[in-house]
Amino acid sequence: MIENEKIDAIDSLIFGLNRTAEWRKKMAARYPSDPRNLAKLATDATGLSDGAWLLLQPYSGWASENWRASISNAARTVGFQKKISDLPSFVGHLVDVLSQPSVAA
Repeated sequence: MIENEKIDAIDSLIFGLNRTAEWRKKMAARYPSDPRNLAKLATDATGLSDGAWLLLQPYSGWASENWRASISNAARTVGFQKKISDLPSFVGHLVDVLSQPSVAA
């Protein structure tokens, strides 16, 4: 059961990161020097560590609007507000976003 929840969380992370990555690809024509790479984070999410999983587990609800909005908000900050260079730093930022009272804005 727990393993299935981890797989659902990983799938959701990959989907959210890829969705924002696709949007950034469309923007690349306008901003060709943009170095941010969410596709790599999405690929790295397949190897979500048990430690990162434990950080995310309290926020279960992988199909919830709050979860999806939190991934989107965290992904949009990559390269802007936080220095997020790998999956562990992204997960840390995602936990910060999930800890906020509301991600809807």
